[in-house]
Amino acid sequence: MQEDQIDHWKTLRDEMFSNDEFIKHRRAREAKRLVAVEEMKDCLAKYMNHELNNAEFRAIFQKKTATDWDSFGLKGFSGAMFLNMLVNNIPNQDEFAQQLMLVLPEPSSDEAAYQRLNDFMNYLKGLMRSGGIAKRKIQPAHTPFFFSAWWHIQNPKLWPIYYISGRSALVNAGVYTPQNDHPIDDYFVFRESFLLLMDKLGLEPWEMEHLCVWHEERSVHIASPVEPIEAVNLSRSSMQLQPQVESDILDQEKNSHAHIQWLLARVGKAFGYKIWIAANDHKRIWNKEMLGQYSIGELPYFNGVGPKSKRMIELIDVVWLKGSNKIVAAFEVESTTSIFSGLLRMSDLAIALDNFIFPLYIAVPSVRVEDVKAQLSRLTFQRLELHEHCRFFTFEDFIREADAMSRYASDVSAIDKIAQQVGEINEEGY
Repeated sequence: MQEDQIDHWKTLRDEMFSNDEFIKHRRAREAKRLVAVEEMKDCLAKYMNHELNNAEFRAIFQKKTATDWDSFGLKGFSGAMFLNMLVNNIPNQDEFAQQLMLVLPEPSSDEAAYQRLNDFMNYLKGLMRSGGIAKRKIQPAHTPFFFSAWWHIQNPKLWPIYYISGRSALVNAGVYTPQNDHPIDDYFVFRESFLLLMDKLGLEPWEMEHLCVWHEERSVHIASPVEPIEAVNLSRSSMQLQPQVESDILDQEKNSHAHIQWLLARVGKAFGYKIWIAANDHKRIWNKEMLGQYSIGELPYFNGVGPKSKRMIELIDVVWLKGSNKIVAAFEVESTTSIFSGLLRMSDLAIALDNFIFPLYIAVPSVRVEDVKAQLSRLTFQRLELHEHCRFFTFEDFIREADAMSRYASDVSAIDKIAQQVGEINEEGY
């Protein structure tokens, strides 16, 4: 780690502590965590002493991470939902309990920790091979996050939780570079960088975590990769057009974008959801209707989201909400604009809301399907597990099905009938 990088983080540290509103919010989160830690330790002890079975342990974890323990952000895909998948899909629950109990206690050394995680992941992969369990039903890649959370509860100074926000902040700041496609290796590389920086800055573990959140809310990023030349060549920039023709294409693109936003708003309304349209699109017109008339006037408050992150969410093309402040789904509409930029907004949303549990969607014309597949296959987004949570569908399919969805469907799951998902990159990079 270079001295200029450390100096940069020292500046961020000082800025963070000088922001009274941010520090007040994070200290309140810490106060909730102090209570949660003791309850989680007690729950773990009961499980290890066989006072709770797998189903009871799962039920407590699932309920508490959404309520009393929510300050740790463990209710999402890599936390409560991961445990839920394992309990629901592993046939031999006695064997699973034995495996779980081998890994949950804090390890005595780095070597022991690595071996435990590796053994557990191999156990899950063995179930996939011999038991025919689909990867999507047990998702071994979530192993480091889940167990790092339980080790953190037992010893926060040695075991940082493998949060997406922490990973993204350290990657964007250039102090952590994922090494390969092995999530366990990457956790230990992340941990080394996190603990080193924590020591250099003289911070406590939760303060270091707060600093990562502060880093991301300030939107401090290194230069982002550009889209592949092939994708750019499909856009207007490669066409030698007369000014009037190019103007007509620009109008057509804006219209198709507004058309899909309008349809998403109408379908969402039919499902009984509240609608948010991107703040800068409220005055767009489609079918003689202003998009803003479908939108709520202002986004509600989201727990843990600062003003800068909220402004970022305000620019997402369409958001469906239920109740006072529950996001049901978020949509980015990309006609010929940068798919990479749209996915960055989606990853920022995921980070801002910690372990989100709602689906993300990208809507594209059919000619851009290969573009969106290529972007979701990027190692950057695979590292953030965005490919697992973000699906895509075509304008053509949605326009064809929108009326039937409004008439016969009742919730966001209808979108999944036309949506596709990109798989995980394997060792060969595909």
